[in-house]
Amino acid sequence: MPGHEKASVTPLSIWDQCTSRFHIRLLLCFEVENSQREQVASHLADTLGRLSSLRPDYAGRLHLGHRQGWVCLRESPDYEIPFDAHDITDEFGYTYQELKEASFPAKPFVHPRFGYEGAIESPESRVPVAAVRAWFIDGGMLLATFLHHAFGDGACLLEFLRAFAAQSRGVHVELSGDRSLEFVRGNTGHEKARSFDQVLKSCPEFVKTLLSMGPNQPTLRPGGRSQDAYCKDGRIFVFTAVAIQGLKDTVSRLAPGPRPPSSYVVLASLIWAHAARARLSTETHEASWGPADVATMTNPVNWRYRAFKEESKGYYGNSAVLAQTTFNTDDLLRACEDEVMWASLVRRVESCIRRVDEEYVRKRFELFDNADDPRALGLLMDPRVPQDLAFNTWREFGADEEWDLGVCVAHRENGVERNGDGGRRYVKPDQLRRSQDDWNIGGTLILPARKGSEDYEVLLTIPAPAMQLLCCDRGFLKWVDRMHE
Repeated sequence: MPGHEKASVTPLSIWDQCTSRFHIRLLLCFEVENSQREQVASHLADTLGRLSSLRPDYAGRLHLGHRQGWVCLRESPDYEIPFDAHDITDEFGYTYQELKEASFPAKPFVHPRFGYEGAIESPESRVPVAAVRAWFIDGGMLLATFLHHAFGDGACLLEFLRAFAAQSRGVHVELSGDRSLEFVRGNTGHEKARSFDQVLKSCPEFVKTLLSMGPNQPTLRPGGRSQDAYCKDGRIFVFTAVAIQGLKDTVSRLAPGPRPPSSYVVLASLIWAHAARARLSTETHEASWGPADVATMTNPVNWRYRAFKEESKGYYGNSAVLAQTTFNTDDLLRACEDEVMWASLVRRVESCIRRVDEEYVRKRFELFDNADDPRALGLLMDPRVPQDLAFNTWREFGADEEWDLGVCVAHRENGVERNGDGGRRYVKPDQLRRSQDDWNIGGTLILPARKGSEDYEVLLTIPAPAMQLLCCDRGFLKWVDRMHE
């Protein structure tokens, strides 16, 4: 019964409290013989049992605490990381070989089966911090990993994958586990006793909402259709190193700066402009959504790479802020054809991301620290607005981790690195994909890739009519090497 197990209970950090409350989902694709399924599943279950003992926080459960809306981590020797295995051969629609030959397209990984309930609704809730599911299909395994966003962000998921993979090989790795953020508090101006509303004015990406739907969730504006009413679609667009360098050279030539723009920024700017044009050609901007002449790009930024670099060593927890770029909508559309305007757009996105520094982080810390109920802190962002876009990257999310699946695998070029103990081979996943229970609206993600990979795979999800138009946009497709549905 809840509350009767021997447990330690600690509140999550201030930054964790004001982060989205759902599980981050990443799916790893492995070739597995049908006859090896039971052995693989048993090995993974044993691996997670060991990891649960070594890292009881991964095996912990999340629930609301005494402070309204705030989340606590409950650890107990009785808890383990949940694991289950399922055979979906007859219902999945692809063999593993067919997935591989199709370059692991996006659509097969969007289905209600890939969801995981993460709502933290009461002090009696016991929501797993992490969970793992193995989906077996003909000739392979789709290994789904879930890490609750209130516990950690993408960098934390990468650490979980490293620990999981290492344990599969019988190796223990030391991981960071300090959740203290006192080094951020510093001089946040608390002695001035600024109110929540006063601090909110200096953090324009956030908005106070009366609805307990958050935290850190888009705030839908009045009017328009519900998100469920949209027919949505997704594609993976692949950009080569040559194309990306061409984009960078265009910016350096037309909008010179102290350094060339990053691959991330040029891809974000290219996709923002062309996706906005496709959406505005097929959708209506509701007057109640705000000015139609303002377009917004939202970019999550890990502040640990830009602020408190020394102080944050050893910290484990959420560390992302949102950098928002606004641009005139007509100029954004002009950027699809006008290279000078597009180069200006790139530099604008770049400068907005570079604003993230220690002062930027401290202001958000102060805002979170002043929140009476973090669930009432929403994002000034509505994915239904056709000229707006969110752009994120998971490029370094575990594609190079080596796994022991507990079986001897056939030698093949892709995925086999070297022999492990007992004649087993250590393998890397053939591919990593984001799994979803449904498509998003207006979301973009750079997918994981191996070190040294020159191609960039970008998953874009927008309403289906706009996607159909974008896939006929020659100005966009000239930079795309190939695309996968």
